[in-house]
Amino acid sequence: MNNDFLKEKHQIAICKDFISIYDKKIHFTKLGNPQKNEPDCLLSNGLAIELIGVYDNNYQAEKIWSYPRDTKTYKIPEHKLCRLDNLSKAIPKKLQKLEEGRYNGFNGKLILLCYFETKLLLDEREIENYISQYSPYRLDNWFKKYFHEIWIMWEDLTGDTKIRRLE
Repeated sequence: MNNDFLKEKHQIAICKDFISIYDKKIHFTKLGNPQKNEPDCLLSNGLAIELIGVYDNNYQAEKIWSYPRDTKTYKIPEHKLCRLDNLSKAIPKKLQKLEEGRYNGFNGKLILLCYFETKLLLDEREIENYISQYSPYRLDNWFKKYFHEIWIMWEDLTGDTKIRRLE
């Protein structure tokens, strides 16, 4: 199975799901080219999306991608849910990449979309609690560059896609 093809289909689906809720006037244009320092998804209206896949733990991430990569995972399953901790660590890593010019091939408004790859015990109260405790990174002025917006996206227990803005 072609891992790149599956990853691309996955990215397109997430971006299209997001923009169908975010703004129906915006359209997916194409996948970005990392060789040209472009973000993951290029959209109409001068927008683009950089994605973060948020997993419950490292075992889950490896297990999910082992099938398309045609590999086996030998890790012992983890039962600790640390998805919100993982999210909190992933955002500054993406901000650092933005600071380093990794997305300089795009000259528009760049949205960071944090997509939860699980439905396990994830409900709106958990997300709202996280948002209420979230401290926006742009307030600390640590970086010179910031994303235009940062959003969280997940599927609730009924399969409905939900989005919430972090900053």
